[in-house]
Amino acid sequence: MNTELAMANIRSRMRDMGYAETDYSTTPKYFVLQGDGHLDIEAYNEIYYLEHEPEDMNIRSDFGLFDLSFTKCNELKYEHRGFVSIHNYSAMPNAVRFIHVVLKHQQTTQP
Repeated sequence: MNTELAMANIRSRMRDMGYAETDYSTTPKYFVLQGDGHLDIEAYNEIYYLEHEPEDMNIRSDFGLFDLSFTKCNELKYEHRGFVSIHNYSAMPNAVRFIHVVLKHQQTTQP
């Protein structure tokens, strides 16, 4: 996965969900976890889309799992939403890059 492919997937996914490109914004997120570190993210109205394949990391969310060392999984997910939990298996600091997709607040008009 690279940034260009990730952005194309995001545009397609958001269009499939009924959103125009003006309905959401994207920003890069770069998290550094210390050795054996852990990070929880609440992303209930957001999407965290993996921009690369991190090694020695376990990323679980309400939408799936990404862990290159987990041999009993036959599909790894790049798209994470809901409760996202990230674990660094390495004793050394490790980083993970996401593209963070946030839905914009929609103004509604009263008749």
